[in-house]
Amino acid sequence: MIDSATCPDLRAALRDLGGADVVYDPVGAEPGEAAFRARAPAGGSWSSVLPAVAPVLPLNHALVKNIAIHGFYWGGYRGLDPQALRDSIDALFDLFRAGRLDPVAGATLPLNDLAQGYVMLRERRSVGKVVITL
Repeated sequence: MIDSATCPDLRAALRDLGGADVVYDPVGAEPGEAAFRARAPAGGSWSSVLPAVAPVLPLNHALVKNIAIHGFYWGGYRGLDPQALRDSIDALFDLFRAGRLDPVAGATLPLNDLAQGYVMLRERRSVGKVVITL
């Protein structure tokens, strides 16, 4: 796994590995665009899961490289298929308990700074979740 927060040139790092077959992008913006541009031809799919800043994707790359682009809004499943949402959340927590996920806390703030945490989220100044400690 390559962490886009600590990698100075994500596109080059992915290309050095032979290109990305599948990209899951919850971040968007420049890291999402770099990951998209480093996609291997016909290597699978690129998925964006409601990133903070939507990446600008060159769709001609998708056509030339035969890349499938998927958009996904998890919250939409509350109305579409609540059981699928519950099942996917259960699977997500199973992966976390197994140590296969390492969530990013963009900021950890004391309860007294709760308002600041909301401002960070609203202004999209946090990469990862904002954690409030008690």
